[in-house]
Amino acid sequence: MFFFLFFRTFLQATLMLQFPTSAQKIVQCANFGDYDVSSMKTLLTGGSATPTVVAQGIIDKFKLKAFRHVYGMSETSGAVTATPASTDDYESVGKPVPMTQIKVVDVQTRERLDPGQHGEICVKGPYCCIGYFNKPEETKQLYDDDGFIQTGDIGYYTAEGKLFVVDRMKELIKCMDQQVAPAELEDLLLQHKAVKEAAVTGVPHPEYGEAARAFVVPFEEASADDALKENLAKLVAGHLWDPAAISHGATQ
Repeated sequence: MFFFLFFRTFLQATLMLQFPTSAQKIVQCANFGDYDVSSMKTLLTGGSATPTVVAQGIIDKFKLKAFRHVYGMSETSGAVTATPASTDDYESVGKPVPMTQIKVVDVQTRERLDPGQHGEICVKGPYCCIGYFNKPEETKQLYDDDGFIQTGDIGYYTAEGKLFVVDRMKELIKCMDQQVAPAELEDLLLQHKAVKEAAVTGVPHPEYGEAARAFVVPFEEASADDALKENLAKLVAGHLWDPAAISHGATQ
C-alpha cells in the first residue's frame, strides 16, 4: 500500500483502476493522510461487486469527482456495462455499452426474468468472442440457444436498465431451497462500524442443507464478544428473505 500511495503522489495521477479488495485496503490505510492524492479525480473498479462501505470510503478519502463501475469478462473483450462519470451511482454496474444486449434468466428454467428478479446474467454483442480455441465442448457450454454468453454471474436489473451484480453462481449458498449470495451478506457486515473484514461461506446444516457462516475480523479497538456476534447476526437476518437462513453462531 505504501508504494501504491507513494507513486500516486509522485506521479500526480488523475485516474486509477482498482479491484474492490485493494480499494478496501486503501480505505483502511492508517497513514493515508501522509500522502498528497489531491490530483486523483476518477476511480474505475470492476472484477467483483464493490461493498457499499468501500465505495463510500474511497470517494470520501480521495474526494473523487467520479466513481465508475464497469462489468465485463475476457470473453466479452472488456466492459459490457459502465456507470456514468459521477459519484451518484456506485451500487450498480451501470447500463449496457452500445450494441450490447443483456438478459437475466432463471438458473433452472433459463426463462427471461423481469426487473428485480435474481438470475444468471447473459451477454450478447459484436465484441464477444466466437469461442475457445480448439475447445468445442467448452465453447458449446459458453453460449445459450440464443447466442448469449452465459457469464456464471448472478444479478438483476431495474426498470431503468441498470444492472446489479450479486455474486458468482458457484459461490451461492443453497439454503432451504433458496440461494443466498455471500457477497450480499458480506456487504451488510462491512457496514457495521466494528467490522474491518468479513467473509461468508456455506457450511453443511442438517435441517437447511447449507447455512451461512461469517468469519469477521474486527477493528483493533472493537471487542469480538458475544454482543458483537449477536448484533451482526441480527443485522444480516434483518435483510434476508427469512431469518432462519442464518444458523445459530453464524458469526465467528
